[in-house]
Order: sequence, then structure tokens, then C-alpha cells
Amino acid sequence: MVAKFLGNSRNPVPPQVATSVLWINDGSIFNAGWTKLQGIDWNVSYDLDLGDIGAFNVGVVGTYYLHRYEVNFVGSKLDPEAAAIQDQFHTTLGSVGGTAQTGVESLPRMRYRARLGWSNGPWSLTGFMNYSSHFYHTQNAPPNVNFQCTTAGGTIGGGSLPCLINNYTNIEPSYYTFDLSLGYDTGDDPANDYLKHVGIQMVVQNVAGKHPSFQYGPNNSGRTVAAYDILKPDTGRVWTVTVTKTW
Repeated sequence: MVAKFLGNSRNPVPPQVATSVLWINDGSIFNAGWTKLQGIDWNVSYDLDLGDIGAFNVGVVGTYYLHRYEVNFVGSKLDPEAAAIQDQFHTTLGSVGGTAQTGVESLPRMRYRARLGWSNGPWSLTGFMNYSSHFYHTQNAPPNVNFQCTTAGGTIGGGSLPCLINNYTNIEPSYYTFDLSLGYDTGDDPANDYLKHVGIQMVVQNVAGKHPSFQYGPNNSGRTVAAYDILKPDTGRVWTVTVTKTW
């Protein structure tokens, strides 16, 4: 293997180093496992035209996950646990300071986006609600919770006595955010052709300015240190204005 690597025409390493190579680490990606996802997708909507009052629309699009079966290494003799089939929506995570996390969901089981809209002539207004259900994250726990303290009822980690915080788990609560979209289209009303069919759309994402849920996250190979779920944006409320012209 060393000879083949060093014999490659694009190899910049001198062939004389062959005798200095004592071992080879192959870190390439390989197909050794599989994932099977089962769930229910739904899309429901209803439109209602009330004449001069305007037209209303309501709907929701979402997914309810039943199972996410995963196998990391098929037939692995070195790590039998990695070869076992695991359901990420009903799994056992590592204990948190002596507190078990058994039969939990390590991913949100349900997600959906609901909307309620109104339009009348050139005006349109639509509100959205985004939902993600609770789950248990897989980051390490703080070192001074549950049964990890040096004194009973204390806050200094490094022992096996009950801490002041004794019911800590990696659960993240359900997460709700709201968006709002307001639009106006000039249509054919303006006499000036350049002002016809001009659309102005103002979108407010995360109207309440909600931040991600708390998540104890020490620095490791998969993330930088943070006190919140880094898979959710921490940008707060975002305003966007878009102007379009249709010829």
C-alpha cells in the first residue's frame, strides 16, 4: 500500500520515506450502514372567498415521524453495539450524572408549518406558525448536576453525591416561532406602465424574536461552545423587504 501511494504520479512525497512509514490510517468514507425513515406527511388547506371582505386561506404542512432505524456498521465484530439496529425516536441515551435517559426521542418527532392568510385586491397578509416537538439532545451534561457533586446539595462537580440541581436531563422543549408576510401589488391600476405590476413584500421572520432553547454544549469535535441549540438560528427577529417588477 505504501508503494502504491508513493508511486502515484501526483504524489509530492519522496519515495525514500517508504521505510519511515510504520502504519496507515484510512479515514475515507465507506458504506457500512443504513438508515430507514418512516413517517406520515400531511398537507391540508382550505380557501374561502367572502367577496368584498376578501379571500381567506388556511392550511398546514407537516410530518409525524414513526421510526428512524439506523445501523452504523453492518456486521461489525469490533463493536457489536454499533451493529445493532437503533430507533432514534425510541432509544436509550447515555445517563446524565446517574440519571437514566431510556426510551426517549433523540430527534423531534413532529414538525409542521401552519398558515392563515387574507387577500383583497392588491393587498395580501399571511401569518405562519412553525412547530418542532421536544426531543433529547446528545451533548455532554454539565459536570455539577444530579449525582456528580463533591458534597450533598452542592454545586461543585467531581464526586458522586446528589447536587443542588438533581433532575437535569438533555430534554429540549417544544419550539414555536411565528412569521408574518405583508404584500402589495400595483397590478394594472397605475397609468404609468413602469409602475404597473410592481410588488412590494415585507416579511418578518421570528416575529417574537425568540431564541433557541437552552442546550448545554461544551466545545468538542462536532461544535463550538454554546448555551443553546446551534441547529436553530439565533438571529432573532429578521425583517426583509422585496420589490419586484413584472413586465
